[in-house]
Amino acid sequence: MAVLIGMKDICDYLNRSEATVTKLLKEYPTFPAEKIGGGMWESDTELIDEWRKKILRRRMEKS
Repeated sequence: MAVLIGMKDICDYLNRSEATVTKLLKEYPTFPAEKIGGGMWESDTELIDEWRKKILRRRMEKS
């Protein structure tokens, strides 16, 4: 478990651009990140991994 502080950390962990992560935040309200003081974002690697697995499972169930 590692805490990710700031959009850059979240983007680096996901290996995605800031535009893509911002899109995820808008399209998936369950994405595990929160805005904290000063407009900074915070998340956690373990929570992101769990979220990704849930999304993948849902997609597989639909197909």
